[in-house]
Amino acid sequence: MSSPERGKLLLAVRIRSSGWLFWGWIAISAWVAIVIVEIVATRRPGPLFLFGAMLPLLIRLLHPRLRFFENGVEMPIPPGERGKGAIRFLPWQQIERSDWDRDRLTLVGTQSILAGGPVEGGTVSISPKDRLRVEQILAAKWPAR
Repeated sequence: MSSPERGKLLLAVRIRSSGWLFWGWIAISAWVAIVIVEIVATRRPGPLFLFGAMLPLLIRLLHPRLRFFENGVEMPIPPGERGKGAIRFLPWQQIERSDWDRDRLTLVGTQSILAGGPVEGGTVSISPKDRLRVEQILAAKWPAR
């Protein structure tokens, strides 16, 4: 996936979202309950069984991601801050700094009007296994200032 504004996709990592996982487990649990009721009532699984079997795959594929492009970072916006879209794109030159707090990455947008600010950043949780790859991209595309 690439666009002129973003450039080529360099890395995409799934963010750790407790809300997303909560609703995913609720959906899977509801599907299991419906299938059990259907099997008890009709002695065979119906067409809903096949759809539900794909539910874990859909939840995994649709899971929010942090994407690093040649020209910036695309990050999901937290549900409480949703505006026109659910994704925020931060060009590299508009990122003031990045900070880690355990597994939470915070990208701080610039406040400088000359750099296109003020720009909101964001905070996302990232799996510890993905942290090294994220740090390598940040170091290569956005050297510490």
